[in-house]
Amino acid sequence: MDVHIDDLSISYTTKKTLLYLGFINASELSGHDYFSLLKLYPDCQTISKIVEELTPLGYLIRQDSELSIYNVPMSKRLQNTLKRNHILYLSQLSTYPEETILQFRNLGSVTMTELKSICKEHKIHIRTLAEIKGNLGKYKFSSELYYHFFNYNITTISEFKRKTSHDLYNICNRDYLLTMKTYYLLKQNNIELKNQNVLYLFEILPYKKARILWEELHIKIIEELYGLSKEKLLHVRNITPNVMLDYKKLPKEQQLSSGTFEQRQSNFKYSYP
Repeated sequence: MDVHIDDLSISYTTKKTLLYLGFINASELSGHDYFSLLKLYPDCQTISKIVEELTPLGYLIRQDSELSIYNVPMSKRLQNTLKRNHILYLSQLSTYPEETILQFRNLGSVTMTELKSICKEHKIHIRTLAEIKGNLGKYKFSSELYYHFFNYNITTISEFKRKTSHDLYNICNRDYLLTMKTYYLLKQNNIELKNQNVLYLFEILPYKKARILWEELHIKIIEELYGLSKEKLLHVRNITPNVMLDYKKLPKEQQLSSGTFEQRQSNFKYSYP
């Protein structure tokens, strides 16, 4: 009998993350390991914690081909520091910028020198944020974004042309206001994101109006306008009377694919005048 994620003897945070990623039953984790999970959720600390909890239970593939911190000669101080920061395999270090590694608790200059020597010996490349900052610094992105760009291997602004607004939302660590600011900044620099079926309100509205709709009604995407109560719908209309007309003016390929505008508009509980 399959085991539901909620029924596993693991921490609440790990359960919450797995459910967020779409894993409902333990059997769905079959075939996954640290690196495949990291692609789904590029947060080394969170994924390392999941691996620590689930691998001994047999639900994740053991990384026998990876160099474990327990199988590489190093000082006990360095090993404890890496373990405390959820580093289980040397190759994980290449997923952190050096600026983050230097902030590991108890990682002094001596242990950092030891770590760099070990990484060099085993051909583990520790990258820095220097290239990203050098290429993107002039665009005045929020400083916190450089770490997110690192996680998604974004080093030049042109790489955003291959991303959708939903990709951008994930890159911004699902921070909607940060996503909005980044979107408008990209737009100011003539960077157009790829089209997708999910249409965020900031793609058709000015920043101020999109922000108000988020802060007052928690509406992110145009789909959420359908089925609003009469009171909330009137509030939307007071903020931005032409939001549905703005949507209708979009090229067909940018409108949501399921149904025509008229069909979707008819789904409103209260007709939008």
